[in-house]
Amino acid sequence: MKNLAAEFSACYLIYRKKNRKDHERQMGAGQKGFIPTPLDKLLFILLYLKCYPTYDLQGLLFGLDRTRVCRWVKILLPVLEMTLGRECVLPARQIRSAEEFFRAFPGLKTSLLMGQSDLSKSLRICVGEKKCIRERKDRPLEKGLL
Repeated sequence: MKNLAAEFSACYLIYRKKNRKDHERQMGAGQKGFIPTPLDKLLFILLYLKCYPTYDLQGLLFGLDRTRVCRWVKILLPVLEMTLGRECVLPARQIRSAEEFFRAFPGLKTSLLMGQSDLSKSLRICVGEKKCIRERKDRPLEKGLL
């Protein structure tokens, strides 16, 4: 964890220097951050990704306002990605379409298609009529409108 925290800290400094706009103050001057150490920052973003709490709950855990939590998440997510990308821990694939998704997970396509066929069997659609009879497993027949 200490090695990851050190790498995270180095990536954080690189990210802050790269995304820093023109300021009058020097780096590190001004109001200090509310998440003081790199290990705390790493714990903050890992907890956010693992548990996905609301900003209010994350703020309560770290003593921040929800707007500050939102800002920290937006800052620390790219830093964590940079850190893990540098250590080659990120997955190699990036799925950009449904076809790529089904190529990556071939068994899922058949189960989704089977689910669609079960759905079409459980519903009887009466074309051209306003009233329709719908069959469900928990009730034998139900009259309803489409």
